[in-house]
Amino acid sequence: MKNKKIFIDLGANNGCSVDLFLKSFPDSRDYEIHSFECNPACSKEYKSKYPSLSLYEKAVSTSDGPIDFYTGKLLSSSLRNDKLTGDLYKAKPILVESIDISSFIKKQFSPNDYIVLKIDIEGTEYDILPKMLKDGLFDGYINKLYGEWHWHKLKNISKQFHNNLIQQLKQKGFEMKLWCAEKQIIEK
Repeated sequence: MKNKKIFIDLGANNGCSVDLFLKSFPDSRDYEIHSFECNPACSKEYKSKYPSLSLYEKAVSTSDGPIDFYTGKLLSSSLRNDKLTGDLYKAKPILVESIDISSFIKKQFSPNDYIVLKIDIEGTEYDILPKMLKDGLFDGYINKLYGEWHWHKLKNISKQFHNNLIQQLKQKGFEMKLWCAEKQIIEK
């Protein structure tokens, strides 16, 4: 029996993923919601929509500490300076705090919890997912995985690296199902 239900929202944007989660999961009110968003424009809007939810104004990464974050036109942003879309202002990154998401999950939750993980972090999935696999998060902590892949928007990620990561997840029994909050799509 699982202790508690957790929804972890990596790349919370302005709260659109929480909106989609709340309307798409019939038992969504039974979940603790933990959202991560380091883009100041997005986090401000999120906080006005959901003042009582846990919002961590940090970038999710493979380590804790300050890190360069690239913003662009509209709400486009990424930790990756090799992102080819979004007209990122690469010459003027902002410094944000990052958090090792693997360590955070292991410290805050238990393998006895039921965790739904949603990832839309504009390419940084190729940094954190390999570490999460190495750290054993897909061996009992994570129960469902949703998100968006961005390999085609990154200069330094090959299709082969992308496919290898998908294979590693499959070996653990996971497939990242599509979650596109902007279009209100969840792949079941």
